[in-house]
Amino acid sequence: NIYKIFEDQLNPFTKVLRPVITVDNLLTMTSGVTFNESGIVSGNDWLGSYLSSQVSGRPGTTFQYNSLNTYVLSAIVTKRTGETLTDYLKPRLFEPLGITRYLWETCPKGITKGGWGLFLCMEDMAKLGEVYQNGGTFEGKRLLSKEWVELVFEREYELAKMENGGHCKGGMNGQMLYLSPHGRVIAWQSYDPEGKGNTLMELILKNE
Repeated sequence: NIYKIFEDQLNPFTKVLRPVITVDNLLTMTSGVTFNESGIVSGNDWLGSYLSSQVSGRPGTTFQYNSLNTYVLSAIVTKRTGETLTDYLKPRLFEPLGITRYLWETCPKGITKGGWGLFLCMEDMAKLGEVYQNGGTFEGKRLLSKEWVELVFEREYELAKMENGGHCKGGMNGQMLYLSPHGRVIAWQSYDPEGKGNTLMELILKNE
């Protein structure tokens, strides 16, 4: 329960009224928390605003994409480890993958944004996909547990299952990561005001 994790940031009245929101709810975008991206422009305490925000419906029942869910996941990493998400991942993911050119923006409180604000090359984005495509390994070295990778695919944590058995993750301005059922990993950026990004995906699927 995220309210237990951040119990020290809640007042007694808020604690009584909070429902149970799990990490799984954050990962599946079913938290129901109404504080979202549009609210961050009006204050500096994003985490506090999220924790005190109203919850719509019962957590775990309704999908509603909210990047602040992923931001809270980043805040949990910092709460548990004392490190920013960027610092935590550097020796565990970025360095093993040979990713050296990257920037991850933070909130005004210094918490890595988590759900957005990560700048890196398409080649490095493909490496992240390759880790999942290989069951958690990269060039023979295990970076993620097999159990976690299986759970990500099963629960569709940010990797949606496609009709052809592959998986994909889309991002802002036409970013796309595609994991083919035949073992290929393709990453691309196809920002196009005319909305032709899907044409590239259709071409890839046609030639699978």
